[in-house]
Amino acid sequence: MRKGVLLALFVALFGMGCASNSKTRKSPEERAQLFLEAAAASKSEGDLTSALQYLVEAEKQNPSLPEIFHLRAIVMNSKGESQLAIESARRAIELRTNYSDAMNTLGRLLMEKAQRGDAGARTASMLEEAESWLQKASSDLLYRDAWKSKTNLGILHYRSGRDTQALQYFSKATGDSPAQACIAHYYIGHLRLKAGSFLEAARSYDRATQKFCAGFADAHLAEGVALERAREYEQARKKFLEITRSFPNSAAAEQAVSRLKSIP
Repeated sequence: MRKGVLLALFVALFGMGCASNSKTRKSPEERAQLFLEAAAASKSEGDLTSALQYLVEAEKQNPSLPEIFHLRAIVMNSKGESQLAIESARRAIELRTNYSDAMNTLGRLLMEKAQRGDAGARTASMLEEAESWLQKASSDLLYRDAWKSKTNLGILHYRSGRDTQALQYFSKATGDSPAQACIAHYYIGHLRLKAGSFLEAARSYDRATQKFCAGFADAHLAEGVALERAREYEQARKKFLEITRSFPNSAAAEQAVSRLKSIP
């Protein structure tokens, strides 16, 4: 896959021996965009180092393109460099002050850093800043993925023990995008389970496994657990068996097998 990306990039940037032709020569902005697309492809393939290399080249061509720094934030976070990721997300917003996708990313990065305890005495202020960025993104009527920010706001409140506020944001996220807000459905299941509404929890977990989210193994497992706690043993058994078939050699499958042994 990576060879295909490299070849496509080479052809797009330089043509088939026609680089000297002014009609085919790419502008710096066009070259930056092509390097950015190559970086995104490498990231999707799990090749984070190549993604960063392409981003370096993209920045050389057009250092004012905010998408470069947003993608760099995501890649840096995947490499475990949370502070560098935060700095990159901030730079993306500096370049485009209404960049809601970058605001959502920055808010999530700050939230995760604070909740890991990395921030020390600044934890409270970092969470406040995270919430501020997520609020801005979620209130952008032109932001197609505002459900992501609402989900992140729900997670922030959930982890802070504010279940009522968390449910409100999760419900808004699922209302905006019922098919894509898998994580929001999943956390609603947690809240229902905590309240003792086991069948409602099972239904929420089931919604977290539909369409785009069919591979969400933890949600499948949680649904089985909720059914078991509701004493719907036959349905729980079917769900656990489904997990062992669909997710072999996984932690979810191991837990499903263990659960199967304890069902009456």
